Amino acid sequence: MDLKTVALCVVLSLTFSYGAVVPLQEDALFDMLQSFLIQPDEFATSLGMTRVKRSTFDKEFRFDALGVQIQIKYLDPNNQLKGGQAVITIDNLKRFIKRARSTKVKLTINFDSGATPRDGLFKLSVDYELEHANLEKGTVNIERRMDGGLWKTDISVTSNKPAVQIIPGFSMSLKSDRKTMMEGTYLRQNGEKYDIKVDRVPGKKVHAVINGNGRTYVIDGVLDKAQKSAHITIDANGLKYKIDLDMDDSGDSYKFKADLNLGGAGTYNVEWNGKKDMTSSSAQVLFNGRNFASVKMMGKIDPAAHSFKYEVRYSIVGAGDGKLRLSMKGGDEKELKAQYLPNNGLDLKLKISRQLHSDASRHIQAEVTRGGEKYLEYKNDIIPTNNPDSYELKVDSQFDMNEKSMLYPVFCNYGCFKTRTMHAKLYVQKDKAYKFSLDVELTKDGNKVLNMEINSRNNPYIFKVTAPRILPKILPTGRESIEFEADHNPGQYLKIKSNTNILKSFKIEKVAGDMRRVELNGKELVKAGISKSDNSISQTTTLPDGRSLTTTISWESDNLKKNKVNVKLDGTERKLNADLDWDVTNPSNIVMKVDAKGENARWGKYALMRDIKVSTAGSKLNAEWVGDSSFPNAPWPSPVSTEVKASVDTNTRDYSFMVKKTVAGSTYGLTLQNGRLSVNL
Repeated sequence: MDLKTVALCVVLSLTFSYGAVVPLQEDALFDMLQSFLIQPDEFATSLGMTRVKRSTFDKEFRFDALGVQIQIKYLDPNNQLKGGQAVITIDNLKRFIKRARSTKVKLTINFDSGATPRDGLFKLSVDYELEHANLEKGTVNIERRMDGGLWKTDISVTSNKPAVQIIPGFSMSLKSDRKTMMEGTYLRQNGEKYDIKVDRVPGKKVHAVINGNGRTYVIDGVLDKAQKSAHITIDANGLKYKIDLDMDDSGDSYKFKADLNLGGAGTYNVEWNGKKDMTSSSAQVLFNGRNFASVKMMGKIDPAAHSFKYEVRYSIVGAGDGKLRLSMKGGDEKELKAQYLPNNGLDLKLKISRQLHSDASRHIQAEVTRGGEKYLEYKNDIIPTNNPDSYELKVDSQFDMNEKSMLYPVFCNYGCFKTRTMHAKLYVQKDKAYKFSLDVELTKDGNKVLNMEINSRNNPYIFKVTAPRILPKILPTGRESIEFEADHNPGQYLKIKSNTNILKSFKIEKVAGDMRRVELNGKELVKAGISKSDNSISQTTTLPDGRSLTTTISWESDNLKKNKVNVKLDGTERKLNADLDWDVTNPSNIVMKVDAKGENARWGKYALMRDIKVSTAGSKLNAEWVGDSSFPNAPWPSPVSTEVKASVDTNTRDYSFMVKKTVAGSTYGLTLQNGRLSVNL
C-alpha cells in the first residue's frame, strides 16, 4: 500500500461518508464478517458450495470441482456473533483470476467481537499464505476500540519478507469522534511516515491534510445536499485535481454527471440519463473532449405479461461498435433470448423456450450459436399421463455439443460426447404405490453409458443398473452392471439372486410340514422345523483349520406385510449384524429400513443404512430414499450419503425429482421440477 492508496481511501470516504469521519469500510468489514459467520450457508450456497456433514469444525463447505474449502469454528456456537475462526483454502487462484500472481492461497481468519458483539468494537487477524515465485507468509491485524471517548483503529501487516513480495508491510493508527475529526499516522515498510488530519462539518464540507516524506497532500470537499452536488479539489504536492458530481432526479428521468480533471492524466466527463419507466437510458464518457464510450438503451417492460424487450447500442474504444439484445416472453410459451451482435467479429446468440401444453406436457429447448454455427442445443420433452388407476411420466432429452464450445472440455471431465440422449419412463399404481416401475437409458454418441430398470409391479421384482463406463472403475469385480431379482410366493418361498459375489443367491423355502430350508449362494445353511413361538434359526459351521461361522436369522412375526428380520453372522473372519424392517400394511404409508454393520478383511469395519418411505395423501404421492454407507477399504471414496426424493400430484400435475450423492464430503446431484432441470457438481 502506498500514499496514492491512502489518499484514494480518504477521498472516497470523504465523498460518500455523510455521518462519520472514520471510513465506513470499518463498519462494512465488521458487518460483513458477522453476517458471514452467522449465515455462511447462504454465502456458500450462492457460490455452489456444499456442506460437509462430518467435520471437526462447526461448519465446513467444499467445492471440490473448483478446489475451494471453507471451515468455520465459533467461539460460542450458541452466540455466533461473538466471532470465531474461518479457514479459507483456494487450491489455484489463477483458475478464477487469470492475472492473479498466486496459485494456492490459504487464509486463517480470527474474529473476536468482544463482550458486546453489537458495539462495533472488534479484533481481527488474518494469517495468509501465498504460493507464487516463493512462499509468502504474513499476518494482517485490525483492532477497533474506545479510548478516552474516541474510536481508535489500528491496522498492521507483517510478513516473512520473501524475495518476491505481493503484500508489503505497513501500520496505520487512526482516532476519531466519528463526527468532526480524525487523526492518524501511516508507517510504510521502508520507514516512511505520514500524518493524517481531517476536519469536517457534517453534511457540508471536509478538509484533509496528509504530510510525510517531504510531501503535502490537501483534500477539500464540499457537499450541497439541496443541489445534490459535490465538489472535491486535491492538491497532491503541487499537482492539482478537481472532481465535480451532480445528480438530478426531478421529472420523469434520472440524470447523473461527473467531471474529473486529473491534471496530466487528462480530463474525463461522464454523463448518464435514464427514464424512470425504464424505457430508455444513455451514457457517454469523454476523454480529453473525445468520445471514449457511448451506450444507448431502448426497450419496454410489461409486468402483467411477464415480458420485456431491450436493445443496447454501444461504441467503445478498444471494444468496437455493436448491439446487445435481451428479451423475454411470458405465458404458456415462454421464451428468453440474449444476443451479442458486434459490427465486426462473431456474434453470440442464446435462445431458451418452454412450451406448456393443455395436457400438462412440456417441451423445453435451448440453443447457443456463434457466427451462425450451433455450439449447444438441448431438447427436453416431459409427458405426464394421469390414468384412472395409474400415473405415468415420460421424459426424453437430447444434448448436442460442438467441440468448439468452451463447455466441451468441462464435460470431458465426466466423459466427452457430442450427442447425449436420455429416455426415462416412470409408472406408479395409484392404489398400491409400492407397485411401480422405472426405466432409464442414457447414451453418449450412440453408446449406452447407463441403463436402469426397477420393477416391483410383477413377480419377480427386478433391480438392474448397467453403467459400462463407471461401474468397472469402482466395483472390485470390474463388472459393468449390478443386478438383483426377487421371486416371492407368500407362505411358500422367497428367492433372491444377483450377479454380485457377496450375494449370488439367497433362498428361504418351505418344505414338508413346518420345515424351512435356508440357502446362501447355493449352499444350505440350515433345514429345520419352525414354530411361531420360536422365531429364529441358527447354524454353526466349523472347518478343520479352526475357522467357524455362526449364522442366525430371527424375525418378530410371520406377518409378511409388517416384520423385522435380523441377520447375524459371527465368524472367525467376518461379522455382520443386519436389521431389515418393513411395514406395507397401509399402502398410503409404506416404510422400509435396512441397517447393517459388519467387519471383514476385505471391507474393514463397514456400515450400510437405507431408509425408504412411500406415502400418499389425496392426489399427492411422495417417495423418499435416504442412505449412508461406509466402506473404509473400498476402492471408491468413502463415506457415501445418498438422498432421493420424488413427488407427484396427479391433480395439479406438479412433480419433482431430486437425487443427491455426497461422496467423501463432495456433493453431486440433480433436480427436476416441473420441467426445470438443475445440476449440482
